[in-house]
Amino acid sequence: MILLFGSIFWTVVIILVLIGAFIWAEVNENGYIAIIFSFAIAVVLYLWGPDLWDKITSVVTLGMVFLYLGIGLFHSMFRTFVFARKKIKKENQERGGFDIKLKSGWIANLKFDLQGNVFRWWFMWPISLLVWIFSDFIKDLYDWVYGKLKAMYEGIFDLGVKSALKESKNEINKTN
Repeated sequence: MILLFGSIFWTVVIILVLIGAFIWAEVNENGYIAIIFSFAIAVVLYLWGPDLWDKITSVVTLGMVFLYLGIGLFHSMFRTFVFARKKIKKENQERGGFDIKLKSGWIANLKFDLQGNVFRWWFMWPISLLVWIFSDFIKDLYDWVYGKLKAMYEGIFDLGVKSALKESKNEINKTN
């Protein structure tokens, strides 16, 4: 069995720290932390886990690296599109409209923020995809489904309110 520091405990701890750091970096939109942890883990593996390092480098091929980067590239392009739509929609909801001429500086700041996001989405796409699915995507799906059914449920709610008010009015009339 290939272990880090000769112990399953330290192997599991290092892997959990790395995954935790990646998730934290994605949730907080901070790619620099993920890069620092990646290099730190690579150094630890190289220095104190030569058997594990050799196993990893023998399994990872150039084709796998290109496949990983290719999938990440498409993921980052899609997330860039979704990022722009989400920011514009949020601004529209908060401000009651969006004037592109008045907001050109705001959009320039978003494009500056995009640089860090793109590389995080590209290189950490498995973690990024999972965090996005379990946070934004499910919420957006919920909002879309509710938007389609909103009128029906509000109508049912209004019927319940009218029924309760009518019942309350009848009880008040009976006591008087």
